[in-house]
Amino acid sequence: MGYNGKDIRKKLDNYENRLSKKYYSDIGENKLKEFVENLFKQAEKPYIFESILIRDLNSDFSEDNFPLIKEELTEIVVGYFEKYCAEATNLDNNVWRLYHSCKYKEYISTGNSTYRSQVKVIEKGKQIMLDFVINKDLDGYLFAIVAPETFKQTIYAVSDTVLELFESWADFKKVIFEQDKKKWKYLDEFQKFFETFEAQGFSKYVPFNFDIIPIHEKHRKD
Repeated sequence: MGYNGKDIRKKLDNYENRLSKKYYSDIGENKLKEFVENLFKQAEKPYIFESILIRDLNSDFSEDNFPLIKEELTEIVVGYFEKYCAEATNLDNNVWRLYHSCKYKEYISTGNSTYRSQVKVIEKGKQIMLDFVINKDLDGYLFAIVAPETFKQTIYAVSDTVLELFESWADFKKVIFEQDKKKWKYLDEFQKFFETFEAQGFSKYVPFNFDIIPIHEKHRKD
């Protein structure tokens, strides 16, 4: 059975305290909150289902109807990510999923009762990911951010997703070029590729002959 966050959120919608009144009439809202907190605390590794639910809740335009407020949900999802990364040794799919669950939508008024949304990353989640990349699996991250051009897969770019973790291209370059080439297999080749990409102003795919980074694994299968 697949994830259906909308259905779960509907079932836990406490609009005008309807759930509190129905199930906890004597002790009310706090008991409902305690019940929902315990559900999240009982989550089992790798916490994917629960973290996706929290990501969706944190991206709702209105956050008034769920028993837990955004700050409480944020603490829970960051806790999941931190616990998983403490035991993980490489940048597997669950690390990525938990990182993406540390994202949320912020709504910015554009006037006339209209809003635009902007995706942001919880700061602590960002730091956990950065620490994991630098200390545990920089090679995995470098491989992940080399992006072949969709239709001409002989030219490449560095994915601009790096700007979620780093303040700027200059900040990214500083950190990457400070790392130990003896520790990371892909680092030397990536640095050369990055300088080629940088020379084009970070705006164009560039040709590059990868010998070490197994970029062929990203090419489309015929």
